[in-house]
Amino acid sequence: RKSSAGHVAVEKYLQSEGLPYTIFQPLYIYGPHTAKDCEQWFIDRVIRDRPVPLPEPGVQLVTLTHIKDVASMLAAVPGNHAAIGQHYNVCSDRAVTFQGIVKAIGKALSKEPRIVLYNPEEVGSGKGGKAEGFPFRTVHFFASAEKAKRELGWQPRHDFLSDVPSLVREYTYSGRQNKDVDFAIDDKILRALRVYV
Repeated sequence: RKSSAGHVAVEKYLQSEGLPYTIFQPLYIYGPHTAKDCEQWFIDRVIRDRPVPLPEPGVQLVTLTHIKDVASMLAAVPGNHAAIGQHYNVCSDRAVTFQGIVKAIGKALSKEPRIVLYNPEEVGSGKGGKAEGFPFRTVHFFASAEKAKRELGWQPRHDFLSDVPSLVREYTYSGRQNKDVDFAIDDKILRALRVYV
């Protein structure tokens, strides 16, 4: 947590006013109506038989949390005095690798995805844990939800790998596979690696 981040100032204000608050620290959220493409980014490539460029080494661990699990954690707080002034990681209790995401989506689509590993700095598409066009940080990004389980009685009901078949169905039902997707950044990466689509 950076002391310069806006949420830190808000938290200090709430403390100074003696107001009750609970802080939620979400990681990556998947499922319908989320603000950021997570699983869709991967499905976009696998369903179209495109190479999937992953920041190397591709075994970075991430936790992906279903939107319904996020909602159930938030709903566990109102009226729970033990939650006042507390911080909770909003995350699944299971981690998956970048390559694991791609392979699970490939299995759900009955496809053999082509994973292309790259170094974002070497191909000029990122640095400092970020890669242009990639939906996640390029480093491990996971946390523990044990505090929420213990103090809020919360339990996640979803895990990403089990949800992949339904996520792929939702994707195809939406017709997204028929929409144009801008793969310009992928193409830049693939050209730098001399990988051709």
